[in-house]
Amino acid sequence: MAHLKRYLVDTGCVDQNKKLRLSNLFLMFQESAEEHSEILGIGHDKTTFAGRKWVITRYSLKINRMPGFEENINVYTYPGKTNPFFLYRHFYVTDEKGNLLVVASSIWTILDAKTNKIVSNPFDVSIPGESKEFELELPQKINDNAFNKVKEHQIEYSDIDLNGHVNNIKYIELIQNIHDTEFYKNNEIDTFVINYFSEIKEKEIVSLFISKGEKEVIKGSVNDRDCFKAIIVYK
Repeated sequence: MAHLKRYLVDTGCVDQNKKLRLSNLFLMFQESAEEHSEILGIGHDKTTFAGRKWVITRYSLKINRMPGFEENINVYTYPGKTNPFFLYRHFYVTDEKGNLLVVASSIWTILDAKTNKIVSNPFDVSIPGESKEFELELPQKINDNAFNKVKEHQIEYSDIDLNGHVNNIKYIELIQNIHDTEFYKNNEIDTFVINYFSEIKEKEIVSLFISKGEKEVIKGSVNDRDCFKAIIVYK
């Protein structure tokens, strides 16, 4: 059964267009997934406090309508089918009337915190996988590249999470900050896919690249190491 977490889209969640920021939407996904993981018995006791860590590898997202300021929304999450190495988690967002606003899917894995190697079959509990007719397909590998360097960002204290590296939400903020407010007044995201390749640590300088066409391809790298790629299609 899907886990429900309710949110009010308040002043800290929206941009100047009074729409929920993409990064805040991903934060809601993260919070609801963490809460559900604790309920399922696969939370911090089985990961952070046991020398392991959750790592997101891919996300895909389809936005029918981005929630607005002072709107009450419902964020649902449920696990999909699993295998020994990866765990699949789905999300969807509805408004108070039950209208489907956003659908997302994600792929996660568990790493040993010391070796950074994948831990196969990390849990001793059964995780009941589900499926729904409207769920989004699991995100695929991004083979497209971005060539035009647009900016750099040095990672600082506020970018780092409890695992000692850049949280996946910060990757979304880096991507969003390529454009300004005027751009987002005229362009709304329809679909978004991101692949995470490598962790980014404090003081490292991230170079951001972009290529535009029917879809926008964005890449973040440290020196010659690709750290993430994203594909965005606007409405």
